[in-house]
Amino acid sequence: MPNSIFLGDNLPILSDLADESVSLIYIKPPPATLDSFNESLEFLLPRLKEAIRCLTPDGSLYFHSNYEVVHYYKVKLLDKILSRDQFLNEIIWVFESNEKTEKKWASKHDTILVYAKDPTQCIFNNEEIDRITYMAPGLVGEEKAKRGKLPTDTWWYTNIESNGKEEASSSTLPLQILQRIIIAASN
Repeated sequence: MPNSIFLGDNLPILSDLADESVSLIYIKPPPATLDSFNESLEFLLPRLKEAIRCLTPDGSLYFHSNYEVVHYYKVKLLDKILSRDQFLNEIIWVFESNEKTEKKWASKHDTILVYAKDPTQCIFNNEEIDRITYMAPGLVGEEKAKRGKLPTDTWWYTNIESNGKEEASSSTLPLQILQRIIIAASN
């Protein structure tokens, strides 16, 4: 079953996998609000426990959520199942938004929390990751500017367009984000 992608309810899928058999898990739970957060915790707890059981020692977990509840997930769920020492990054995915607001800043990002089973062993293929353009290429020299730099923890990708090749829904994100994660965190 190497290099497999599973689509569906992950609890029965994870339950069938052997201990320490998966090097990368990406999870985007169903949308939640503060009102539905406790229900969401009940749904996620057994799934995350199974996911962590399946992670290889060099494996990592990417947990994708919206701005409204991501910090609750981090503190009330992920930091309790894993340890704070296993937390690696908070990736901010910035996208275009048509949200019209008058009393707050428009929300234009999601968050992807990254945890490693063992941060000293986790896979991070920084030589294979897609490079981005330097904002001031004249300051780094011609060769460095041509190669580009490693992305930071802020990723700028446009939302999926409804008339594009990728289907837009609340459970999808641009393939470039998933490709970057797969390339960076798995072999």
